[in-house]
Amino acid sequence: METCKIIVVIAIFALSTACIASGAQANSLVITKADDGKEITVPKGGLMEVRLKQSGGTGYLWQIVDPDETRMKVLGSADIPLNQDKIVGAPLVRTWKIQAVESGQTELKFLLYRSWEGIGSAVDRFHVKILIK
Repeated sequence: METCKIIVVIAIFALSTACIASGAQANSLVITKADDGKEITVPKGGLMEVRLKQSGGTGYLWQIVDPDETRMKVLGSADIPLNQDKIVGAPLVRTWKIQAVESGQTELKFLLYRSWEGIGSAVDRFHVKILIK
């Protein structure tokens, strides 16, 4: 009988953990180049993940431009190789995790450029309007 109670407690814990994990993923909104120019609504406290492809080894990097730190918090960024072989110069996806912290309207802007050539040399642009409710 005691063994059955332990199994039930473990099952309930596993189920609640899975629900919490799936809820966190459901609240995370993925934004890609296909969303360029769009208006996106995000709940206050909601998470966004911006994913932009770039070529490795060229010096061209997507950079976030003047993020609105009163409405959004950039939690981090990373480069994810598209090729598991980790070939130098292979394409990759640059990602940013961003949290909506204050209600209102703002924009996310990104430029693809070489840092030593400056922002004015950007070869690509990406922006979305963000409405935080």
